[in-house]
Amino acid sequence: MSLAQSEAAALDSRLRALEDRHRIADVLHRYCRALDRLDAALLHEVFFEDAELDYGPGLYRGPPGPFIPFALEFQGAMRHTQHRLTNLLIERSGERAFCESYVCAVHQLEREGALLDLIVEGRFLDGFELRRGEWRVARRVEVIDFAHERPS
Repeated sequence: MSLAQSEAAALDSRLRALEDRHRIADVLHRYCRALDRLDAALLHEVFFEDAELDYGPGLYRGPPGPFIPFALEFQGAMRHTQHRLTNLLIERSGERAFCESYVCAVHQLEREGALLDLIVEGRFLDGFELRRGEWRVARRVEVIDFAHERPS
């Protein structure tokens, strides 16, 4: 292999790594959009069918099939929701990747005639896999760092 071919291969490898990181970030952003827009079809695109999800005791643990209607019903009970991600740290190794992202979820709900804001901040610890040319979540653990309610 010539020097030019070697440099081209190295550049191609770096470009693929950047593209993969971008595609993984897109999956995470689609998750937020799906929840905020109550879009079941889009939410199905985020997870592999055999994914393992752990949103903590008392909330949800299991596969995405039952999670999706549960999550949309929960979000649908809110007047407004907004999910935001920051600090995406993506470490890719071949066809697997680990991503830690900070999440801030703001929900407006009505309780006993009063509007409340429920603010939840935490992190998603996601194991991604590339299958059939598509990156999706294969494992998720949500860690809640803090949550609070306040008058809206």
